This record gives sequence, structure tokens and C-alpha cells, in this order.
Amino acid sequence: MFSLNPWLVLLFFALLCPPIGFAQQDVKTIFTLTESIQLAEKNNLQIRSVKEKLKHSKKEQRIAKPFAMPSVSFTGNYTYFGELAKNVLPPFVPGADPVEITFGAHHNLQAGLAFKQPLFASGRYLYTYQSAKLNVQAAEEELKIKQKQLSFDVAQAFYGLLATMEFVKVSQSTVDLAKQQLSISQKLFDSGASTNFDVLRAKVQLANAESELIRAKNAILIAKDAFKNLLNINQQDKVGIRGNFNLPKVQLDLHQLVQVATENRPELNQLSYLEQIKKKEVAMVKANARPSLSLISNYQLDENEKLSKMNRIWNIGLSLNYPIFDGLVTKAKIQRTELNIEQLALQKEQTEDLVKFEVRSAYLKLMEAQTLIEVQKETIEQAKEGVRLANLQYENGLITSVQLTDAQLALTQAKVSRLLSLRDYAVGHANLQKAIGVPIKKDKS
Repeated sequence: MFSLNPWLVLLFFALLCPPIGFAQQDVKTIFTLTESIQLAEKNNLQIRSVKEKLKHSKKEQRIAKPFAMPSVSFTGNYTYFGELAKNVLPPFVPGADPVEITFGAHHNLQAGLAFKQPLFASGRYLYTYQSAKLNVQAAEEELKIKQKQLSFDVAQAFYGLLATMEFVKVSQSTVDLAKQQLSISQKLFDSGASTNFDVLRAKVQLANAESELIRAKNAILIAKDAFKNLLNINQQDKVGIRGNFNLPKVQLDLHQLVQVATENRPELNQLSYLEQIKKKEVAMVKANARPSLSLISNYQLDENEKLSKMNRIWNIGLSLNYPIFDGLVTKAKIQRTELNIEQLALQKEQTEDLVKFEVRSAYLKLMEAQTLIEVQKETIEQAKEGVRLANLQYENGLITSVQLTDAQLALTQAKVSRLLSLRDYAVGHANLQKAIGVPIKKDKS
């Protein structure tokens, strides 16, 4: 009886079924710019660290918040004495037996409540809370600094990758033009209308164009690795991007941009908060050297087997604390903190100058790119028409191969120049947004 070999059956199905594992490796994750920034923020270790710092600051603020609330504490204990202390007293009457006295009890229970209400503390609790609140705001500004820098870095990598992908298309079109020129040169040589020099020149030009195409394709791999590194994802993951350079044209006022930046840059806001924190520290140090007054009260219960009735003890009073002399420690602390305030003020002034420079530089670069794009609008079409006419003239022997190559080179340069201008404008747009600290408003006109 005929029977199938099970190993042959398994081999048949293995060949028949599609290679699932290899198909999964070809799947790409496509990112837009917004999705890229969101993923980068999610995976970035520095941002995660700053977020943890912000959570800690909020906990500190929560601890400092109930500064005017009373505090109540309970204490309780139970003690068992196995052997009680005894003492023998001489007899009170001559001839009588000595008197033995036992001190304490075997079972002892004590419980108590302590109440304290600050009445006046020269503002030290309020300053502590205000300082904690300012610390939270400073941490929030630090998070914004990291987020805006990362957003710009991702945008720069995104548009760099997009430009590299577009450059491959330009390189491919250059190869196509070189092939076209080689074909024309070969036909002219075969018909005896030109020498072999034009054919050799066309072959060299094609080889050079193909070399540039290889470099352009390899540049995509490098740009993708840099992009994935910013997103903090596996370098083996296959990714792609979806976007374009169609950003809106903007009409901006440099003076207004500088004003917006000085009001919104998180670096300046953070330094302002840190300066206010130091001022609160000075106020706290001064408050610690001033009197404080509190209302205190205690209630205590005592119980053991020898008492006929539980003892109940309570009291209420005022507690005044008035520092008189601390060895000039308070004065030294105030001087140290005031020096820190002066340093922060200088740092803020330097940062403000740097912000103004960054805004001006980003503005000029953006306007330069925008102007170049306007100038280059019709350049590519004109260069294409020039190549078309040059091909016709070359085919009819009206121009040399060198002149045809010049026309092709002019077209390639026009495409590359426009591509670089588009990339510079997109990156400049993101850079200016980082420089002013807020998104650029779209031109309504």
C-alpha cells in the first residue's frame, strides 16, 4: 500500500506557505513629524528624569501646604511588671512586725493626646510653602526646556531625512539624463556624426552620476539611524516618514519676536522662579530668627489594677520661642543667599542676551530661506526647458556634449539648491519656534 512520507509533506507545506517571518521584517512603521516628536518625548531618558523630578517637587509642595493647620498626636503604651519593688518599714508600734510596702502595679496602661496649633510664626510656614510652589514651577519650566530642544532636534532629523530621500530622486533623475546623453552620443557615433570622445565622456558622466546615487541611498540609511537614535527605538526597526516641505509663508516682525521670546522662553522663566525661591529663602532665614507662638494642650490617661478610678490629666498653655543670639549664623546665611540672588540676576541677564541673539539669528536664516524659495520658483522649470532644448541641439549637432553637460548640471544644481532651501526653511521654522518659546502664528493673509 502506498504511503506518504511525513517529512515530504512538511517540506511541501513549508515551500507552499509564505515566509511569515521575513514578511514581518519588511513591515515599516511610518511616522509623521508630530508622531515622531510624541514618541521621542515618551522614550527620551532626560525628559523622563525631569518628569520624575517634577513629581518629587509636587510631593514637597503637598508636604508644605498645611502650614497653618494644627497637629494632633496620640501616644499609648502598656507595661507589665513581673516583680514589683518592695520596701520594709520599721514597725510603728514597739514589738509589732515590720511593715512591707509594694510599689507600683503589675498592669500599667497609659494613653495621651498632644495638640499644637501655631498662632504666629513670623511667616516661616508661609514662606516654606511658597518656596515649594515656586520649585514646582521651576521644574515645569525645566521640562519645557527639554521638550522644546528635543522637538527641534527631532524636526531637524525629520526634515534632514526627508531631504535625503528627495535627494535620491534628484540623483536618479541625473542618472536618467546621463543615460539619455549616452544613448544620443552612441547614436551619433554609430551614424558617424560624432567621435568616440563624446561616447566616452557620456559613459564617465553616467558612472559619476551612478556613484552619487549610491552615496545618496547610503545617506538615507545614515539619516534613518540618526532619526531612530533620537526616537530612542531599536536600530533594527524598519521605519519611514510621511511629510513634506509645504510650510506656510510667514510675515514676521523681529522686534515683536524678541519681545515674545523674553516673555515665553522657559530658560528665562526658570531663572525668574529660581531667583524668587532664593528671596523666599532669605525671608525664611529672617523668620527663623523672629519669635513664634503656639497653643499647646495635652490630655493623659493612667490606669492600673490598684487604682479605684482612672487618672485623667489635662493641661493647656502657650509656647513662646524667641531666639536671642545664634552666633551670627543667621546673618551669614542671609549674606550667602543674597550672593546667590545676585549670581542668578547676572545669569538671567546673560541668558536674555543669548535669547535675543538666537531669535535674531533664527529670524534671519528663516527669511533667507524664504527669499531663496521665492527666487527659485521658476528656476527648475527654466533649467528643464534648457535641457530639453540642449538635447535637441545636440542631436542635430548644433552644440557640443560639453554644452549639453552644462545644461544638465544647471538643472541638477537648481533642483539641489531648491531642495536645500526647502529643508533650511523647514528647519529654520522649527528653530525660530524654539527660539521664541511658542509656536509661530500663521500669516492670515
